[in-house]
Amino acid sequence: MTSSSNVALSARFFDRRRNVIMALAAIVLLALVLELPTINMGRWLDECLNVASAAQPDMQTLITTMYGRLEDQHPPLSYMLLFCFIRLFGTGDIAIRIPSVLCGLLLIPATYWLGKTVHSTAAGLLAAFFVAVSPFANYMLCQSRPYALAALISAVTLTLFCKLVEQRSATKKTGVTFLCLSLTAAALCYTEYSSCPMIPALAIASVVIYLRDRFSGIAPPQASARLARCLAALFLSGLLFIPWVPSVLMQSRVGAPLMESTPLFNLPLAVAYNVLLTTVPLPMLVAIPLGVCAAVAAFIFLCRPSRRLPSFKSLICSIPSACWVLLCAVALPACIMELIIPFWFGYYRYMFPYSPAGFVLSAIVMLRLFGYWKEGSKRNMLLPITLAAMLAVNILYLGWFDSRPQSGLKTLAQDALAGKYDGCALLIAPDYISQTLDYYLPLNERIAHHIDLHGFPRWDKPMAPVKMNEIPPMWSSKTVVGETEQHLADLQKQGWRKLAFAIDDGTLDRQHSGAACPRGQRVNALRTFIEQNYKMLSAEKKYAGVTEAVSVSIYQLEPLR
Repeated sequence: MTSSSNVALSARFFDRRRNVIMALAAIVLLALVLELPTINMGRWLDECLNVASAAQPDMQTLITTMYGRLEDQHPPLSYMLLFCFIRLFGTGDIAIRIPSVLCGLLLIPATYWLGKTVHSTAAGLLAAFFVAVSPFANYMLCQSRPYALAALISAVTLTLFCKLVEQRSATKKTGVTFLCLSLTAAALCYTEYSSCPMIPALAIASVVIYLRDRFSGIAPPQASARLARCLAALFLSGLLFIPWVPSVLMQSRVGAPLMESTPLFNLPLAVAYNVLLTTVPLPMLVAIPLGVCAAVAAFIFLCRPSRRLPSFKSLICSIPSACWVLLCAVALPACIMELIIPFWFGYYRYMFPYSPAGFVLSAIVMLRLFGYWKEGSKRNMLLPITLAAMLAVNILYLGWFDSRPQSGLKTLAQDALAGKYDGCALLIAPDYISQTLDYYLPLNERIAHHIDLHGFPRWDKPMAPVKMNEIPPMWSSKTVVGETEQHLADLQKQGWRKLAFAIDDGTLDRQHSGAACPRGQRVNALRTFIEQNYKMLSAEKKYAGVTEAVSVSIYQLEPLR
């Protein structure tokens, strides 16, 4: 399965273990340097939920709390890891991201291992480089969420699966690989629900490899034995996940009213977007045009008059078994994600566990494109030039991206601490993003600056995590705007003279917003009421953020006459 005879340069450089270790160390160092600004961007709502879920008195309480938890619907493994680090380092912005950063750094050698197993040492190092410089990976590996751990376990799972496929006879080594594969695949499901499609993807890959074996003339008993081993390992991983299945069902039923399927006409675009995210280590502003050009070029190539399309049999046999594994591990989840998850900007992150497979595929394609660095080839210098250009583009993009805070509420809190909102009643809509503000502007500081924090629609408890089953009735209530109007009148009676109205820029309003949960409609209705009934004292100020950009306007709490 490993193509060790492809590259002349491999014999001179990559076959020396010391050189490979030095190259991996350099890539890890590059990744760490690129991640440092992203680590310091601050936290946002999801990370606040992450910390609230992991900050339990003991591990048993954590597991029982996560079972069927409706405020943060994820399996427990990554929270167990974060629990340990919180005990050691606390809950600061940097401390809560240490587990993800460490997993991200380990992902680099894990991706190298996958690339080497599938193709060659050169492919492994190139894929590891993609992990280090990809803006998508850079962002996801700095989030205090399960994604980094899921990607790491995904890379190990894929490598073990490829090794199990490679082992044609049952030996002691096969048994060890079989057991490790079952454990890692189960661990993947216990880390992130969106990683569960990896199991059916590998099952389909097993069937394709069986067909390839049969078409290639491999004896039926041998091909069937390999298929049985692969499917049995996946079945065992499913059995290990059964104890958590009731929690999955409970959480999925609660979230179902909020889920709006991707429109059918958007599905091809959404799937293509997911594939580009997991395969092209460039900003999407660059990846999308490249993807369109590649699709057009492929269409023209296939439609040539002299071109004969390969038969099903020849197509199956022309692609190595390990590459079929990677193709299935990218293509199937890209389709499944858009069938079960609404097509909102932001849910791209659930594709990240499949990026190791995508980056290895891209590395293989690039090595083929540049002729494997053949001796005497004029294309020898094109690859390093391309990689240097890729690094330069990504550094420029990350410089712009990291110049913003993760949440605009962090900057809002800084202004509040500087006294710009002293004596204001601060109303946040929607209320659940108040958890971020509560971290950067805690109660003692609000008291010191005479700031009264409220939320819409939960007036008195905006900082509390909200259960998914409470969201639809809370926003579908026809009296929710009227109740807030009365609360504003009560504030005036209590002596408050200024209202600072902080409203999300609309991105979060669109999430979980629809017929069953008209969040955007209710927020807009409240904004219209405030604009029509209270005098604006200062122009709207925008606080930019990657995920929580907000706008704040200050009004005089005296009704217009």
